[in-house]
Amino acid sequence: IALAMLLGSYFAGSTPMVGGVVGFPTLVLALDQPANIGRDFSLAIQSIGMTSASILIFCLRRPLAWGVLKGALVGTAIGTPIGCVLVASHVPDLAVKLIFAVLLASYGIVQIRHGAAFSERGEADESRSADPASSPVLTVAVGGVGGLLSSLTGVGIDTISYIVLVLLLGC
Repeated sequence: IALAMLLGSYFAGSTPMVGGVVGFPTLVLALDQPANIGRDFSLAIQSIGMTSASILIFCLRRPLAWGVLKGALVGTAIGTPIGCVLVASHVPDLAVKLIFAVLLASYGIVQIRHGAAFSERGEADESRSADPASSPVLTVAVGGVGGLLSSLTGVGIDTISYIVLVLLLGC
């Protein structure tokens, strides 16, 4: 488990993905623990890593996509508790494992398929605002869906937000 924490922290710090991407499959697939243990472990890894990242971002005064962030925060404040209380206990372990696999495979496909275009677009247009115009309905929906996914797997809001910010909104 300590090795999973170490690897999870490494990937969280060096990629747009989070530590739960390593923590969840390590506990659930490699160590044959129930999905709820993997979820809790993933959330624990992220609570440390994401808090540290947030402190760094604020200290360095990096621009943030506040328009997207505000809506996503509202959505996840609704989606995560609903998922924890009403959904997570009714979803079988196998379904949670499949949801995790599909979520990460989707991210991987998007990144592989469009990664070069993302880099070129970012290099060509660095003067663009870090806060794209976005629909409040879209950002709240992203937060809600991400919160529901996080309540099942411990990973979700971050991955969905990244895909929407980069692919849909061009950040």
